[in-house]
Amino acid sequence: MDSTPRRSLSVPAIKRKHVEFASPDGQDKIAKLLDRAGEEIPTYAKVMMECLLETMKQMSEIHQWCVNVAEENTKLKLEIVQLKQLAESRDSSIGTSRCTSEPPASQNIFSSAISNAPDMCPCHEMERKRSIVVIGVPELSSFSSVDRASYDLAQVNSILAHLNIECLPCSVYRMGRPKSTGSCLLKVVLPSSKHRDFAALALFLP
Repeated sequence: MDSTPRRSLSVPAIKRKHVEFASPDGQDKIAKLLDRAGEEIPTYAKVMMECLLETMKQMSEIHQWCVNVAEENTKLKLEIVQLKQLAESRDSSIGTSRCTSEPPASQNIFSSAISNAPDMCPCHEMERKRSIVVIGVPELSSFSSVDRASYDLAQVNSILAHLNIECLPCSVYRMGRPKSTGSCLLKVVLPSSKHRDFAALALFLP
């Protein structure tokens, strides 16, 4: 049995010295210690010190990477704040210009009256200018809404073909609920106001 006393690796907490992982001085001290030690330091201690030196080098690189990431995050946060302020200023300027803008003088009486109505919007006005209302088209007595809509579309296409209007309607729907007696008005939205004028002119011609 080997009775040779072994050197204890434990060091009292009071004698331990804290070394910053990112400090180059600590790495230089360990490197100089390895160069001067020669045969005085056991092999296992040299291995441990070399591993410690490599670990300190890696931790220093990681620390520098974290610093770079933190700086980049700070720059991005500043850019986001500036973009938000720019977007808010543009939104406020657009809202102010919309409130202070006046309608063009070329609007007719009907369009100006509709624009003053609170429940109307420009899309409804555009649809109105492209729409005609057909009276007297009988309704299909069917429980299927698809069949009724297909029937109305076929009737409108037949009327447009008879009037020699070369277009397909964008939308066809009844203005009201289905009736057991009589028929509801049939609203037809055409592709443009030009087609609507042609259809209206053809309907009023003898």
